Amino acid sequence: MRIIAEAEKEGFKITVFKYEEKVSIKFERDQMEYLHKFRQGAVICDATSALNYVNHLFENGFMESHIKSIEQQMKSLRLLISTQEDQFPKII
Repeated sequence: MRIIAEAEKEGFKITVFKYEEKVSIKFERDQMEYLHKFRQGAVICDATSALNYVNHLFENGFMESHIKSIEQQMKSLRLLISTQEDQFPKII
C-alpha cells in the first residue's frame, strides 16, 4: 500500500492510499480516524478522483455530521478516561 495523496481540510488530515487497484481514503482528527474504501473498478480510482470526492464531501455538508459525531465520541472518551482509576498496583 502506498500513499498517493495527502491533504488537510477543516482540521482533518486526509491520506489517500492505493493498493493494487483499490483506493482508500483515511480521515484523521484528534484520536479518531475512519476510512472510505473503494474496490477495483469504482469511480474513485486515483488521487485526483479521490481528492474531488473529499471536496464534494466537505462542500455538501456530509462531513459536518461526521465532525459532530467525532466531537461527541471524543467527549465520551475524555469522560471515560477521567472517571477510570489507574489499574496499576501502588508501589510504596
